[in-house]
Amino acid sequence: MRLPQFLLPVLFIASGAAAQDPVELRIMTYNIWYGGVQVDFNQTIAAIRLADADIVGLQEPDGNTARIAEAAGYAYVDLRRHIISRVPLFDSALGSRTDTGQAPCSMAGLDSNAAHAWALVAPGQVMAVANLHLTSHPYGPDTIKSGGTVAAALAVETDTRMPEIEPLIAAISPSWPQEPRSLSPAISTHPRIWTGPKPPSVRGQT
Repeated sequence: MRLPQFLLPVLFIASGAAAQDPVELRIMTYNIWYGGVQVDFNQTIAAIRLADADIVGLQEPDGNTARIAEAAGYAYVDLRRHIISRVPLFDSALGSRTDTGQAPCSMAGLDSNAAHAWALVAPGQVMAVANLHLTSHPYGPDTIKSGGTVAAALAVETDTRMPEIEPLIAAISPSWPQEPRSLSPAISTHPRIWTGPKPPSVRGQT
C-alpha cells in the first residue's frame, strides 16, 4: 500500500524536567479527501495504521476526526485542529475563538495565540503541534501547464497561499520559541515549483 503524503520521523530534545533526554516521534500529515470516504474509509484507516505514526494531522476530515481516531486506535483527539495522537493532547486556549474579525483559512476557529495544541510526549516534556490545509485553487502548476511562466506560477502561490500560511507560522513561531514544534501541512501545490534556496533546517522543529 502506498503511504499518504508525508511521514516524518522526528528526533528532538523536548522541553521539561528531563529536557536532556531525546524523544523520537513519527508524525504524519494526511489529506484524507472529504472525510476519507471518497475512495474507501476502511483503506483510509488501514493507511494510518500502516504508517504507525504517533501523531497524525488530518486534512479534510469533514467531521470524521473522532471516528477516524477510534477506528485507527488513537486515544487522543483535537477536534479544533484535526489532530489525532497516541500521546495526550491539550488545547492551548479555552476551546473557542475569541478574536474578532475574519480569521485566515489556515486558522479557522482558532485565536492568533492558540494555533497549536500541546502534545505530552513524555513525563514533563511537551511539544507544540499544529495542522494546516491551504487553499487548493488556483493551482500554481496549472499556470505552467497552460503556458504561463514560472514567475506567473510563483505569483499565484504568493497571492493565494502565502497570506494563509504566514499568519499561522507567525502564530506558532514566536510565542513558544523554547518548545519543539511540528506543523502537518497540506500545502496544495507542487514542491518543485519552488525555485529559491532550500530553507535552513531547525532542530526540534518541522
